[in-house]
Amino acid sequence: MLSPSSSFPPLKFFLSYAILCIVLFLVASSALCQDCSAFFVGGRTNDEINAVEVDNFGNVYSAGITSDTTYFSNSDEVISDYELPGIMPSCAFIMKTNSEGELLWFQPLNFMSYPLPIGNSTRFSFHLMQDGTGGVIVGGWHFDNGDFLGVELPNSLGYASYLLAHLNTEGELQWIKHSDEVTFMNHAIVDMARKDENTIICQLFNEYEVLYDDELLADHQVLVIDQTTGEMISHADALSPFIKTTEQGYHVSSSLGIRYFDFNHQLLNTLPIGAEVREFQVTEDLEYYVVTQFQLDFHLIHYSSDGEILASIELPTNNFKTMAMNEENLILVTIVESDGVKLKVYDSELNLTRESQFGLVLPNSIFSASMRETKLKGDTIYAVGALSGLGGIADFVCTTAESIDNGDGYQAILSVEDIAPVSVQELENTIDFVVYPNPCNEVLKVQAETATNEEFTLIIYNSIGEKIYSELIHTGVSQTFELNVTALKKGIYSVQLKSQKNGIAQNQLFIKM
Repeated sequence: MLSPSSSFPPLKFFLSYAILCIVLFLVASSALCQDCSAFFVGGRTNDEINAVEVDNFGNVYSAGITSDTTYFSNSDEVISDYELPGIMPSCAFIMKTNSEGELLWFQPLNFMSYPLPIGNSTRFSFHLMQDGTGGVIVGGWHFDNGDFLGVELPNSLGYASYLLAHLNTEGELQWIKHSDEVTFMNHAIVDMARKDENTIICQLFNEYEVLYDDELLADHQVLVIDQTTGEMISHADALSPFIKTTEQGYHVSSSLGIRYFDFNHQLLNTLPIGAEVREFQVTEDLEYYVVTQFQLDFHLIHYSSDGEILASIELPTNNFKTMAMNEENLILVTIVESDGVKLKVYDSELNLTRESQFGLVLPNSIFSASMRETKLKGDTIYAVGALSGLGGIADFVCTTAESIDNGDGYQAILSVEDIAPVSVQELENTIDFVVYPNPCNEVLKVQAETATNEEFTLIIYNSIGEKIYSELIHTGVSQTFELNVTALKKGIYSVQLKSQKNGIAQNQLFIKM
């Protein structure tokens, strides 16, 4: 057990449940910029947008659930409305907008789809991938019966039943693959990634055998699909809520960590994690950024291609929502805190650089907002989700009362520059520190320097992101702390000093010999 050589009051450990925030979306006083593009989908019952994709032309595709007569609006006026076809009060939809949020086409789909839990993760109804020519690949699942742009879907009797389809640049159906049988088990396309311009990789969550075309697939498969025809090229066993691709292969999360396969399904490497993977991103250099969950603690960890922890931070809440990364390894994380949904931007070394609130709590109003998916392309953020509430919402979302009810979906486009940077004062109040000797066998010294006297939390994480030691310390201008690490097992550890004032954290690694 770790013991400090100096006497400091220990930090008490608290297990706290995050409370779903009560927020208002896109009000003028919010930190979210007023000039960003916002697009709202509002029927007469609950509506949401739960998937978003962006193509190389700046067009945005999104999909979700809407109801009855559906109104599409920006923050100033109703753009258009559609009388939904169908046998049910709510149905799925896919739409395409340009980069200014102008509606190009809308396709109502005459079926329903609901969230599907996989472990502690919840996968939502659709996953989208641009096809490179202005069209979109749609993966997901449906419940019960209905049709997809005129193609009849069989009654799944309340179970999730997979579908995979291709729409061209005008929103016209090119092909669709779906199950024609009732298995009395759930099966769904829960994620997609691209191999090359003509080939996609799909993760099929499958609780029992199911047919794809004429081939019987066993439980949980990775599918390699020809984008032109929808035909399956190959498949292999894998259970994962997420799949990512790099130049040489694909990456899936599992109980063993993150596994890396070539496109012939041969295992190349396994990155052991030791905690549940809630989301991950991978660079072409095979470095991983992973959000892990261990009990109620969430961490964002940066691993090298050799599996070494380069940086690790604790996320300030256990209500993690989404994660996205751009080509420069800028990380966007959205989480729910007690006062709203937060957008947090980290650099490649996991230093917090920008942070803004996505909504507010206002008197005499009851609102909730949630983030379903985010994409980060260059400096542009694409976010979709759901908002609901009572009181005053028409003043901020749409001037037409008919489009305001107990639930609306939103699509927002904003710049990273619109997220408030961490202030100079906050940066000055962060702490600089070094650890030595490194490697260390007995006593680890932590030499800290800060401009002011304040409280910090000193935390040590092991190689799988578990918090193994924590204490509250008081720093002066320059101070050295000693920790007895004799009892630690050999390995790589991360030392974090986290400000009690502003939550900003710094990390250093050390090796226990």
